[in-house]
Amino acid sequence: MGSRSKQPRRITMLATFIEWLEDYTRWEGVTGLVQGVLGVLGFGGLLSVLFGDSGIRAGILVGAMLGVLGLMAILFARQSRMGRELELMRKTVRRCYSMLDRHTLPDWRITSWRHVIRVQQNGDTIETISLTGIVEGDQVESFVFWSGAGWHWPRRHQRRFQVTARTAMRGDQGGTRPDLVHFWISDNAVASAIHLPRSLRHGDEASFDISVFWPAKCLPLARGGSVEEFARSFANPLPNLRYSVVLPAGLAVCYEAIGLEPGGVEHELATGIDDDGRVVVTLAARDVPAGHRVGMRLDPAPEPTRARAIPGSC
Repeated sequence: MGSRSKQPRRITMLATFIEWLEDYTRWEGVTGLVQGVLGVLGFGGLLSVLFGDSGIRAGILVGAMLGVLGLMAILFARQSRMGRELELMRKTVRRCYSMLDRHTLPDWRITSWRHVIRVQQNGDTIETISLTGIVEGDQVESFVFWSGAGWHWPRRHQRRFQVTARTAMRGDQGGTRPDLVHFWISDNAVASAIHLPRSLRHGDEASFDISVFWPAKCLPLARGGSVEEFARSFANPLPNLRYSVVLPAGLAVCYEAIGLEPGGVEHELATGIDDDGRVVVTLAARDVPAGHRVGMRLDPAPEPTRARAIPGSC
């Protein structure tokens, strides 16, 4: 059987026009194209007033419509290309930080970590972290921390996630915001990197106040239908840990410690009531070993238990 020759790609007039339009906007910019379209419309309006010819008006209108359609096509193509490039950059950054996490020694030794998670009625969380760390590396320019949701958190909420940081106040100084970026290492886990305004050397100390808004992070717990774990581990021994979870109004829980046994790490796990009448479960621990996961497990209490006089415990 004879082979069929490859047909040459058919080039249409519209494709040629859009290609020319893209070259034009590359040099003149989108503003130049918009100015050109407005100029054509204005000139066409003047001619139609002078000569009253409907054909002139129709021709000018068709030209303006082609210009607008071409502009929309160019903007859509650029947006798609930029989206693909941005996703590629995100994947590259995720791989780089994952390699650094696995193959490098810890650059920081955290000496104090105070973490408060306020769970809202709709499952959103407002978190505040106050930490102090000492530089272990020779020269450090950033501080990276990880956090995640404990369930199959919907990816669509990622765009609403917010994290900010400030340097801790020391007398009259501090409270400034260093550069901070975050990137998703999985659908429900995020890494945030604080880029320091100047490099720190071995033995230097730094403190940060971090605020995190995480939409629907604790939605199953807020609805009263799922167990939630709040736990962390640290690369170096942690002298001082304080971890508090403020529950939605009206929610009582059963609770138990994670990674903490009697006679082991010195700790205290207790409940209380804040000024708004909400249950607060607080874990305080000292000298937590490196790599040891500690925290608390909270389980919405059964209905009869919720009616007890002391909320927050079983």
